[in-house]
Amino acid sequence: MVDEDEPSRVAPHWKGRLASGLPVALLLAVIAWHGFQIMVHEDDPQRNGAFAMFSTVDIGATRKVLVTARDGAVVVDVPTSLHERHAALLDLPTEDSAEELASLLRGLTWQVEEGVASPGGDDTLGDVRLQVVGLETDGHTILRHVLVDVAVGSGS
Repeated sequence: MVDEDEPSRVAPHWKGRLASGLPVALLLAVIAWHGFQIMVHEDDPQRNGAFAMFSTVDIGATRKVLVTARDGAVVVDVPTSLHERHAALLDLPTEDSAEELASLLRGLTWQVEEGVASPGGDDTLGDVRLQVVGLETDGHTILRHVLVDVAVGSGS
């Protein structure tokens, strides 16, 4: 005879199925979220998921934005106020976005000392050259290569 005060040791049938399907449902939700981030937000597939973490060395985190002025004689520090545009350019380098950032930098005033331009001051830059440099590999060596190269200014 079964004692009604003693809890049953056998889980109901639906609870067992729910528990066994939970890992699959969770994995599908993560895959869907990753796809959503890539498609809607134009996110870098390498950055927010581990699905392709070893497929390339050229991702936004390893790229660099190099900005120079006055025929390369002045290195330009990108101000923190433009961090979001800078990060977006690293993740998805296009000529249009590079030209937009270079134009914004050209419109600012700078303090130029010892070949380095820092935000603030009274100086303008004139021509600005902006490059996005990424990485590539031949299987043995990792090399830098230019992904985008734009020049903005009166001489461009």
